[in-house]
Amino acid sequence: MRTPTFAAIALAASMAALPLVPACAASPQVGATATEPANVAHPSGATATSEQNPLLTDSGAVRAGKLIGTDVYNNKDQKLGTVDGVVIGTNGQPQVIVSHDGKLYPVAWNEMKFGDAKKNGDNKAMIPNMTKDQFGQMKEFHYNARQTG
Repeated sequence: MRTPTFAAIALAASMAALPLVPACAASPQVGATATEPANVAHPSGATATSEQNPLLTDSGAVRAGKLIGTDVYNNKDQKLGTVDGVVIGTNGQPQVIVSHDGKLYPVAWNEMKFGDAKKNGDNKAMIPNMTKDQFGQMKEFHYNARQTG
């Protein structure tokens, strides 16, 4: 089991590649998909984005350190798994690695949605329209390419 400190250092190192990712992919809005730009203006009396979902900054950017360890749900409020990590591919595109039934599965960043935790505290990270059965049909992910499942 990795220590939180090691995980944070590894995450910080991998996040250095984020400038290669289009800005819209790094700043999702509560209730929007990860590729939609954040709305940074808050009307008078509106709740700040970070107050609606602690995974996000007030500008709508995802706090990757908070994302790791977060439970992931679908839009039917079924728990799909837990975020194990975020990997930046050689193409510059981030993937969220989700642990499900003891296996790891990659989810494209743009498939993630970040819900309003005030409405439902569990749904801070979501993959809409994904089922548990669909996870089992996905290609398994391994951090070490020599591992086989």
